[in-house]
Amino acid sequence: MPEIRTILSAKERAPIDRLIASLLVREVDRATWIRLREDPIPGFFSIEDPGFRDWIEREPTADRIEALAEEFARLFLLPDGVPPFASAWIEGDREPLAEALSTFIGETMEALGVEPIRVEPWGRLPLDHLALLLELVARAGELEGSEEGASSIQAHLHRELLGPWVAAFGRSLEARATSPIYRGLGSVLVALHGEC
Repeated sequence: MPEIRTILSAKERAPIDRLIASLLVREVDRATWIRLREDPIPGFFSIEDPGFRDWIEREPTADRIEALAEEFARLFLLPDGVPPFASAWIEGDREPLAEALSTFIGETMEALGVEPIRVEPWGRLPLDHLALLLELVARAGELEGSEEGASSIQAHLHRELLGPWVAAFGRSLEARATSPIYRGLGSVLVALHGEC
């Protein structure tokens, strides 16, 4: 699966990054479950978890949706989970690191013309949340102009914002998740962003 990063263009990776971002900020609901059935998503998720395609084709019952909401909380909201924040994975003094990341991300948002979103769930995210970082990388990949230009800006942001910590986060998510959605999410993150 590591070759996915090199096969897909910056623009082709953008919707995948946005899907990943959405799965990191909000519990899976019925509409998201149905969306996860659309190609090529099952193919990406099935590479590491061959049962994903059969699992996602099941009916999204209230019990299954509730179980995913509980897993979302366990993985991303509770203290012993898998924190989706760069500052939780990058070594160093947390406060200066978080401040430096916030400054860089704020400048990146301004350069890309991204206005801070004040509505839930984006409005309350710390600036070093992986979902926001993926959104910025996706936005850079969709810039108008040449594919090379978009790709080089995206590559720069990828190096500056993501880095090896994403692989550690993805592997931890794969190991701690019980549902195919979150295990697959971890493996796709490692494949797309695990090495810069």
